[in-house]
Amino acid sequence: MWRVREYFETCAQIGLDFRGKQPKDCFDALRTPGLLAEMQMKHATGGVNTHKGAIFSLGIYAASLGLGYDGERSDAVCALLRCGEMTEVRMREELAAIEGMEARSFGEVIYQKYRAGGVRSEAAGGFSSVREGGLPRISAAIDAGLTVNDAGLCALIALMARVQDTNVLHRGGAEAAEKLLADAKLLDERICRYMEQGTLGMHMEEIRGQLERWDAELSAARISPGGCADLLALTLMAYFM
Repeated sequence: MWRVREYFETCAQIGLDFRGKQPKDCFDALRTPGLLAEMQMKHATGGVNTHKGAIFSLGIYAASLGLGYDGERSDAVCALLRCGEMTEVRMREELAAIEGMEARSFGEVIYQKYRAGGVRSEAAGGFSSVREGGLPRISAAIDAGLTVNDAGLCALIALMARVQDTNVLHRGGAEAAEKLLADAKLLDERICRYMEQGTLGMHMEEIRGQLERWDAELSAARISPGGCADLLALTLMAYFM
C-alpha cells in the first residue's frame, strides 16, 4: 500500500542532495516524484483527485526544509520564501504558456478565464498567504490558549480571506468566489478584534457556528474551498516543523 509519507521523505532527501545548488534545479528534480505520487493517489482513489494540491505544495516545502537544512531547527518563513526561489521561474513560465494553449485541466481553464494562478502563483510567491495569513494566525491562536483544532479553524478563515480559491471559481463561478472571499474577510476581521481584546477563546463557539453554516451552504451548492484546505495543510506542516 502506498503511503504519502514516503513521497515527502523523498522530497526532503532531494532537498538535502541539492544543498549548495540552484533552488530551481531542486524543483526540477521534484517533478518525476511528484508525477508518480499523483499517479499513486489516483490509483488509490479510483481516479479521484483528492489531494493533488497538497502533493505539490507539501512536497515543495519538504524539499525546501532539506535544501536549507544546517543542523538547526528550520525557520518556517525562510523555508516558505525558499519555496518561491525554487519555483518562481518555472511557475511563471508555465502560466505564460497556458495563455496561448488549449486548456487541458480546470486549473488552466480558470487561469485563462479569470487569471487566477492558483497553487502555481502561491508557490511562486513563496506561499505568501501562509506566511502572512495562516501561519501567524495559527501561532497567535495557539499562544492564546486555543486547541490546535480551533487554531486551525482560525488559520483556515485567514486563508479564505486572502486566497482566490480556484476550486470555488471552478464550481461556483466568480460571484460565489467573491461572496465567499468577502464573507471570510468579515469573519477574519472579527477574529482579529477578538484576539486584540484577548477574548478569542470566549467567541470560538460563535466562530464554529459560522463555519458549520458555511459548510452546509457550500456542500449544498457543491462548492469546496479545496485550495485553502491544501494551504491549511501547509500551514500546519510549517508550524509543527
